[in-house]
Amino acid sequence: MAQEGCATGQETGGGVPLGSVANRLAIMVSRTGMDPAKTESREAERVSDLWSEGCWLCGARELVLGDDQSEAALPSARSLKVSDSDYGRTLPLATCASCGLMFASRTLCAGIEQEYEAVVDEDYLSTTVPRRRQAKWLLDRALKSVPARGVLDVGAGMGVLVEEARARGLEAEGLEVCSSFRDASRQRAGVELEAGTCASLPWSDGAFDLVFLIDVLEHLRDPLGCVQECLRVLSPQGELIVVTPDVESLAARLMGRRWWHRRAGHINYFSRSTLSALADRAGGRVVGLRTSRWYFSVGYLAPRLARYLPFESVLGSMLRKLSPSWVVPFDLRDSMLARIRPSGTFSDRPR
Repeated sequence: MAQEGCATGQETGGGVPLGSVANRLAIMVSRTGMDPAKTESREAERVSDLWSEGCWLCGARELVLGDDQSEAALPSARSLKVSDSDYGRTLPLATCASCGLMFASRTLCAGIEQEYEAVVDEDYLSTTVPRRRQAKWLLDRALKSVPARGVLDVGAGMGVLVEEARARGLEAEGLEVCSSFRDASRQRAGVELEAGTCASLPWSDGAFDLVFLIDVLEHLRDPLGCVQECLRVLSPQGELIVVTPDVESLAARLMGRRWWHRRAGHINYFSRSTLSALADRAGGRVVGLRTSRWYFSVGYLAPRLARYLPFESVLGSMLRKLSPSWVVPFDLRDSMLARIRPSGTFSDRPR
């Protein structure tokens, strides 16, 4: 993963001075007659402002900047779709030189919750069958560890996991920010989801035995606050189940910018160590960590796989014709499934 630039402006073993980020812009604008020196100064100042808060996870000030700092714009609802396949297109990213967390500037992400509320994604809404397979797989594993009765799905999408949990006799609730997904959940299965974000969950302390955060943390401006809230509503013997991409996985390293988790809506990229650090800071501890599994229909998966292969359009067409409705398990070992338990009592946990 190509990275350069240090947000402190001081040269370190992991980066180079911040001014070099602006050098590329200066070269480009010199052809337009603008003053490269002034442009470099303005760009360096802008980039420095974006990263002035340092790492939100460990508080370190020294960040290694990616080489895409001039490509800064809040993603629109259109590019935040679950089914988005424009891999490699992200907000500018930085990696903490201390803990290794890779993330986008909180400043650039302001307002992203409102964009998620407006998302419309018909391709995602057509994936009920494979999503149900995944929900069953997740519940099967979670219930082996926790004899749950109350279940909460945060970022519930179209309510498939809530529906599956209720079918098993569990008392399940869901929270979803996207209004079209909530509508689909109600119309498809009669499942009412709470509207809102995990900044403040509308449930009492210890209300649930299992809380699910499935591919949610990578989208949030405040993952720490979200995990704290999830632990607050979790019973003392309960578990928080987190699934999120692993930025240090072999697939992520081999694919680099083309990794399928490098997309506009992903603004945090965790490794096993940074996910564990997040759990610790939130007042929990990771008690189990493994890779997760996905389920996709061949028709959904084929064009996305074909993008990584020669003769993309021909191969994608051939794969789709095999049997587009077949649902297959898919695991590149690049997504983590963490089981997190609370540490101590409610009063002991960070607020």
